[in-house]
Amino acid sequence: MSKEINLYRSKKIELPSLTDEAQSELSKGWSLSYVYFLRELRDIFLLIEKYGYGNKSFILSKCKEEKLASEGNMDWTERNILERMNALINFDLISKEGKIKHPNIFQSTLGSELTIEDKKVFKKIFFSYFRFREIISWMIDPREENRLKIMNAINEDFCINNSQVMFSFISDGRFTDSFFFELKDNADIFFINEKNSDLMRFWDVFVKWGMTLDLLDKFQLKWADVTIMQKVRSLSCVYFKKDIANDFSLIEFIRKNYKSDYIYIPQLVLDIVMRYNYSIEGIKEMIINQSIENINLISMQRTSEIFIEEKEKILLPMYRNAYISHLLML
Repeated sequence: MSKEINLYRSKKIELPSLTDEAQSELSKGWSLSYVYFLRELRDIFLLIEKYGYGNKSFILSKCKEEKLASEGNMDWTERNILERMNALINFDLISKEGKIKHPNIFQSTLGSELTIEDKKVFKKIFFSYFRFREIISWMIDPREENRLKIMNAINEDFCINNSQVMFSFISDGRFTDSFFFELKDNADIFFINEKNSDLMRFWDVFVKWGMTLDLLDKFQLKWADVTIMQKVRSLSCVYFKKDIANDFSLIEFIRKNYKSDYIYIPQLVLDIVMRYNYSIEGIKEMIINQSIENINLISMQRTSEIFIEEKEKILLPMYRNAYISHLLML
């Protein structure tokens, strides 16, 4: 069943800025690094470690010499080389003078896929860099005016166990600027002040890092048949994901939360995410496994792939080479 949320009368609340206590971080200069691809950061670091620090022209020449492809399928330029060099400084991997601060922190090779150990390095940055922690703090308590009160407590376990599911959208312009936390009419909407438009763009960096590091899940609400009565774009669900509890019962959840015996799976996935923050892939696997285990109580209803939009597949489990769109309770 489709769900429509009316947000026309929602209260608009500006997300609090960093307190004065964070000015030491802000005074360091440009702190918002728009680097989406972690392999590129690692590779520029490895080039500096191998050849020594030089200007952007020198590093660009080494990229060409090593025939280093970018992860974003772009041509290397002095501009994007400089952006990655500045990001390495921001993330405390090299000094402003170009000195490697953590030798041999990456054991992988130039151009290779990120390893588990590489991701551990970037996870540490993700949970320690103050700009990432600032956004994480919104997901924990968007009403807290003292950002540092939350930011100082942030680590991976804290985020997984204390963060909320967040719904994000673009109300104006090019970048995500608005968020809400309840799927109900007139839910409070939290927004980034337009004077902080650079932070809007950094939201996309945050989500990309979180998904690459297997920390965040994201999907569009329209794939769960949810719309809002307001003209917005890119309405998405974003959250820190958890592993499914071993004692989670699909049958019990459905019996407690649904009156109908015919359950639309994307809506079921959303409802489970809202309650438990479980990962999408974990939920889909659980649905298949528990449906098979309870074949006398649950029937999986297949759908033809021609009726499914490509992105919609993220919320549909697959069984025996067919997508399952509904569950029928017997």
